[in-house]
Amino acid sequence: MVSLNKPNNDVAMAMLDLPNYTFDQLFDYHDKYLKRTEVKREQAVKDAEAVYERECYMRDGTFDIFDDYFTTEDNLIQEWTAFGESTMDCYPEYHTASMITLLGHLFPAKMTPQYSKNGIYNNMWCIVLGNSGCGKSIGCGSAVGVAYEECISPYFSRIPNKFTPESLTQSLSEGSRRFHYSNEAVGFLKNMKRDYAGELPEDLTNAYDGERVSKQTIKMGTISCEHPLYSAIWNTTIDSWAKNASEDGFTSGMLLRPFYVISTRERKLKMDCAMNDTQTKMRAKFIANLLELLELVHGKVVEGIIPHPRVIVFEESTYLNDWKFGLREDSNRGKYTNIEQSALQRVFDQSRKLAMNLTISSKWFRDYVKAQNKKEAPTEGALQSVNNELACNIPDEIAEVACHVAEMMFWKNSVKALKATYTTGVYDKILRAFDGTDKKLSKSELGSIACITGERLTEVLRDLGLEHQKMHVPGSCRPVDYYWVPNK
Repeated sequence: MVSLNKPNNDVAMAMLDLPNYTFDQLFDYHDKYLKRTEVKREQAVKDAEAVYERECYMRDGTFDIFDDYFTTEDNLIQEWTAFGESTMDCYPEYHTASMITLLGHLFPAKMTPQYSKNGIYNNMWCIVLGNSGCGKSIGCGSAVGVAYEECISPYFSRIPNKFTPESLTQSLSEGSRRFHYSNEAVGFLKNMKRDYAGELPEDLTNAYDGERVSKQTIKMGTISCEHPLYSAIWNTTIDSWAKNASEDGFTSGMLLRPFYVISTRERKLKMDCAMNDTQTKMRAKFIANLLELLELVHGKVVEGIIPHPRVIVFEESTYLNDWKFGLREDSNRGKYTNIEQSALQRVFDQSRKLAMNLTISSKWFRDYVKAQNKKEAPTEGALQSVNNELACNIPDEIAEVACHVAEMMFWKNSVKALKATYTTGVYDKILRAFDGTDKKLSKSELGSIACITGERLTEVLRDLGLEHQKMHVPGSCRPVDYYWVPNK
């Protein structure tokens, strides 16, 4: 097991907020700070490398940490990602994120932490953002295509790409678990802005949270679903997202629910080729392993009927609670911005959802279910009498991975997705305003240039890493904040 590299001082944590720094700059920062505390120079190098590696990982938005904990033989998600990497021209995290979300739909599970009355379910909502032509639809669509395999489809229930509040509620009333795939989310985002779809954001939020949804209709009277479970995969380009997603979607809480995969790094291109025998066998093996787990948990489908659909009930994880408490302590000390704090509660939930789905995808869980089935149905054909709930726990090593990904990837990407709704072109406008390193501009001048004010402007200026100080100017009763590009 590989231990996680975590910075051990506040300076290291502060450096995570400085964009586009080089390793040398980071090292110098550590070196100066650590010399004052009489720590050896080697420690400065070690800490600088740890933070640099962590920042690069966060910026890329990958699931590379999975490689340190899981193999293709002991984890379904890793198995699918390995197949996708060998066959498709797209970022590997598209395969990983899509399969995490699909498993959350196929294997309903819940955990009941102390702060949640109704429990947290493992259904997830993934939004993939990237440049045009980077393989978003290929990676996501391939994972969803698994659910349409003849042997898997009985366990899968999809909702149409576009729907109204009434059709969503009707669909959930007919089957509480629904999966929504939108391979170009712009159309759906535009649809939600129409007058007749005004209630969709609230309904989707409730459906995702497992809260009751209901509608009063003329033809059918009251239609409702008491415990819906909405899972979704959306993808679109970053530019389209910036133009069509609204800040109001985050303010209402709807767009804080998803986890975001944002990939813009350079990648090696692949030729489009037909699958060879090895790759065909890899896919067939994955589907066979997935089907085996579905039959272990829900039973074999007989004439289109699932004999004993079960909900997996996970015990609360001490590791997850400790991690959450640490983040809350940091929040109380004012370490996070308002935007980061607004996304924080959803990160707690996402860590639990991810931990549940990583556990379900593990070979350990498969063996555990086999053992439980033997206890409940020791004789052939007696499996019909099993309980509709399957109790289980989350191993600490899986909880550790889930917390790391939730904090380093989900949280940061959620903030990036929010900022994209109001900062498109803003960074460039501000930097262009500084035509020389000696030029200094007041905060109000920068606000006029960027057409933003208040907390938004403060966030943008902080992201750019500009130096600033308060200065007294003639005619002003109070000192004014002035900013300039630092000399590096």
